[in-house]
Amino acid sequence: MTTPRLITNVRHWGSAAGVALLLSGCVTTASDLGPHGTRELAAEDQALFDGGQANNLLWMHKNRVEEADRALAAGDTQQAIRALERLTHQGLPQGYYELAKIYDQGLGVPRDAERAAELYRKAVATPSWIRGHASLNLARLTLEGDGVQRDDLLGYYLLQQAIEEDVGRDAKARLAALLSRGGDGVRADPAKARTLYQELADDGDSEAMAALAEAHAPGGWLAEAPELVEDYRRRQLRALEREAEAGEPAAMVDLAELYAEGGWHPGNSERRRQWLSRAANAGEVSAMTALGRDHLRASDGNARLARRWLDRAVAAGDVNAMVVLGRALVEGNGLERDLDEGTALLNRAAEQGDPLAHAVLGSLYLDGDKVPAQPQLALEHLRQGQQLGHPWASYQLGKAYLEGDHVGQDPLRAMTLLQDAIDKDHAAARRTLGAALLEGEVLDADPARAEELLTQAVEQGDVRAMTLLGLARLTGQLPGGGGRGQGVSLLEQAAEQGDAYAMLVLGRAYRKGTGVGVDLARSAEWLKRAEQAGHTSAGEALMRTRLAQGDAGNIRQLRRAAEAGHAGAMTQLGQAYLAGNGIARNPVQARTWLARGLSSGDTSAAAPLGRIYMEGIGVARDAGRAMDLWRQAAEAGDSHAMVDLGRALLEGDGVAANPQQGVAWLERAAEHGRLGAQLALGKAYLEGESVAADSQRGLSLLRDAAAAGNAYAAQLIGRAFLDGQGVSADGERADRWLTQAAESGSDSAQKILGTALVRGEGPLSVDAERGRRWLTTAAESGHAGAKATLGRELLRGQALEQDRERGAEYLVDAALEGHGSARLALAKAYLASRGLETANQQAALLWLDGVLEGEGDLAIETLHQLLMETPNLES
Repeated sequence: MTTPRLITNVRHWGSAAGVALLLSGCVTTASDLGPHGTRELAAEDQALFDGGQANNLLWMHKNRVEEADRALAAGDTQQAIRALERLTHQGLPQGYYELAKIYDQGLGVPRDAERAAELYRKAVATPSWIRGHASLNLARLTLEGDGVQRDDLLGYYLLQQAIEEDVGRDAKARLAALLSRGGDGVRADPAKARTLYQELADDGDSEAMAALAEAHAPGGWLAEAPELVEDYRRRQLRALEREAEAGEPAAMVDLAELYAEGGWHPGNSERRRQWLSRAANAGEVSAMTALGRDHLRASDGNARLARRWLDRAVAAGDVNAMVVLGRALVEGNGLERDLDEGTALLNRAAEQGDPLAHAVLGSLYLDGDKVPAQPQLALEHLRQGQQLGHPWASYQLGKAYLEGDHVGQDPLRAMTLLQDAIDKDHAAARRTLGAALLEGEVLDADPARAEELLTQAVEQGDVRAMTLLGLARLTGQLPGGGGRGQGVSLLEQAAEQGDAYAMLVLGRAYRKGTGVGVDLARSAEWLKRAEQAGHTSAGEALMRTRLAQGDAGNIRQLRRAAEAGHAGAMTQLGQAYLAGNGIARNPVQARTWLARGLSSGDTSAAAPLGRIYMEGIGVARDAGRAMDLWRQAAEAGDSHAMVDLGRALLEGDGVAANPQQGVAWLERAAEHGRLGAQLALGKAYLEGESVAADSQRGLSLLRDAAAAGNAYAAQLIGRAFLDGQGVSADGERADRWLTQAAESGSDSAQKILGTALVRGEGPLSVDAERGRRWLTTAAESGHAGAKATLGRELLRGQALEQDRERGAEYLVDAALEGHGSARLALAKAYLASRGLETANQQAALLWLDGVLEGEGDLAIETLHQLLMETPNLES
């Protein structure tokens, strides 16, 4: 490793023209440096280009710079800083410049781009021999938004100033890159960019040749010209080979990159490793890191060589190597897991200001999968990573604010952070923000923007975004074109790329006929693949498809498989007998086949078998036996049993309540994606049942269940917003969630929504006609509560137009079905007709039972007539 040196060589002191300009003290302005600015430069920035007499007294302080150089070479960065600060205290530009490089490169201190930019700026502000180099370095930070706010116009003028002082190829290359497409406040000039690159290419610059090849390629900024692309690529290859054969390590690394995936000659990993090995053996630290990373990633990699090269790069102080090796040790990726050493390396890199190290540590401590969770430490790392400009840190932090994960939910902050990651082309941030805008729960719904973001994420290769976009198109959630056919196509593409959730969605769609024709065979095929791919909800969905196949007449195939000894088929046959799906309901056969499935090794039989004993279905109730079955299966990893066991312990159903254990089992089941667990936990947290209330956690669980199509989850959320239970009452959200549940066929949600709209309950405004439609839908489907409410409202004729006959019919039907308030209304009406208005509630109900039992149909007709004649009814 070459020891860092601060003293620049003679050619860095500028060209003769630059020297003359500085000595003459000519005044210049930024606009004199180039014609491409499209607006005025900020006043405070203009001072960087005002010219003036050069301060070139460095020769008087040469000893101070040499002292700093010796201290840095000896590893004493603080002594080097003290020596240079003595120069800065005298306002000498060279002191500012050399000190800036220490912070810019992280030489023995954590990298601090903001401090570096501040010092470079001071070096530029005073004309000197070093002004060109300081301008170039400040331009780099400014154009990248590294430590300062990005400013393309300022960067442009700084580069022009660096070129004026002839600091070398970097200024021309950066200016060409900026002019090739333009920037904020900078007019694009492809012709000028081409000229700059061509000058560099003619001087043998391989990077300029590569830039010109890309410019003439499809989608480039110059006219498409395949022959020129080929010519520049050949010239680049020859130039790099000459430099590499001459022993230039950097050229060897660049040559190796041509053989990487995405390079000009991809697929030749052996050739790539040869060049990296030569560069690494020549002492090029970046090659050591790249070689170690390649051995970790490749299927034919060598873990021993990976560790050797990465250790050497770490010993040389390479921060990238610390991150690569640290991640590999933490994740056990290619190397044996060593959390202590891995986190130590990542912390070393983070202390030196590496943004990726902060992002990795943030993820590690936030998830708590591999190390104990430390949310506050995680958030601090993510904030530092975000401030240093890493998109993954911005994404994770934005997602945390979006979901309220260990921070207060902050939609505006979440959107800002996710957009910051999107601006840096982070696909997962596009997917996450798109999904949130599609859902419209935390952020205001914006389907058009959601579609745009998800489409962009798909174009970046994000497979989960492909699934979400496909699902949205399949279910008609988006305003754009493509339709349901394109939704199926996207889902199939995602599924073929291994996304288990896409397989699950397709399986459900073919079972339910969502956007496609019902096809139970294809449903089963996709769900089997989802189960094999490890999706936790696939087994349950597959069972439903197989039960649906039984309904369609395939129960014979199921029995044949069960009799042939297939444990899963035994369980499914038992389930069919239990539910009466495709075969006559038979609890005894259900218990027999479920027991056989369990004894044959299918632990999924334990959950329904336990329910048989817990509910006493065809057998004497035995809560202890049920709990034993559920616990045995749950401890073996069966998530269905976890749900049943957790519910029983949470609610004390047939056993002594143990909310703590109940919640623990339900949390485990929820981690496996079990809707029943999400519902039970969500309801408990939202309502504070047996657990400390946690409305955000409750809503999060219920939203997940509702997103999976569960109407009851949507009903619970809607009811919470209607009643203001655990959340602020919100009419718009209450209406939206209850409508979702009602449209999914939930008659109880239809009743709740209909009643609230008819009566204007809570934050909902009265919409009597819409409320009546929902109440009628629920009543016609047999919901006794809806019949009772609708009956009363029609009899009263206040919120709804009076229809005493129809109202009496609904109320009598509700009473006959056992609805409590309907029975009481009938009883009081009957007793009032006999002058017994003062009878208490219990006596009234006893009278009603006696009348109905003794007089039958005559009593029903009499009660019907009484209701029609009763002027007022109590609620």
